[in-house]
Amino acid sequence: MPPSPTDTVRALERELYALAQHRKNAGEYQKSLATIAEQLARVRDMAKDENTAQNLQDAFKEKKIFALMGRTIAEYRHTQTELQKIDTDIQAAEAFLDSFRFYRNYGFRNIKEMEAFAKNALQKLNNPTTLFIPAYLGKIDLAQLAASVDGKVVPAKGVEFNTEKFDGIIPYLDERKSGSGARFLGKTLKIVRTSATGLYCETDNSNLATLDQTARDHNGHTEDD
Repeated sequence: MPPSPTDTVRALERELYALAQHRKNAGEYQKSLATIAEQLARVRDMAKDENTAQNLQDAFKEKKIFALMGRTIAEYRHTQTELQKIDTDIQAAEAFLDSFRFYRNYGFRNIKEMEAFAKNALQKLNNPTTLFIPAYLGKIDLAQLAASVDGKVVPAKGVEFNTEKFDGIIPYLDERKSGSGARFLGKTLKIVRTSATGLYCETDNSNLATLDQTARDHNGHTEDD
């Protein structure tokens, strides 16, 4: 019986975690190659002096530099060839996985630009109303917030308001120490505040290009997952 989609994805995830560990060793390998390149450059500089060049010649006779360097170059070129072979596959895989992506993390320069993005994104994705849900119920006066945005309290949830009234809501929440972890839900977009100027956005894959462009319009950038 072939593996199920869940098992296949789980195996892929396991291998990606393993790759992260291997990358640490790759980093040491790259660092060593860079050091070798620097040392070779130093040797070349020394060889410019005739007396030093003779000393280098004698030193080379005592060491296995040629054999080691030959092996190193051969391994390096082999690695390059192998990486080139899988590069096309990796790019295709990246595009394929992106077709399943349903979220994006964004960072902004300041709260004003972050808030403008959130409002604009909700509007562009056809969310005339937004439901604010605090990270912790009871920490903020929902009735007072509803009055400030001409919205209405949704019992045991939060405050629903016209998206057009979004301006100023994040500073309002921050002043009351309720901005961290705040969620803003529309019918087609979910926004969660992850940091002072960071947002997690969840939507249909077909909307991600619109979100990316909207983020750029507000000096935002995508961040690592």
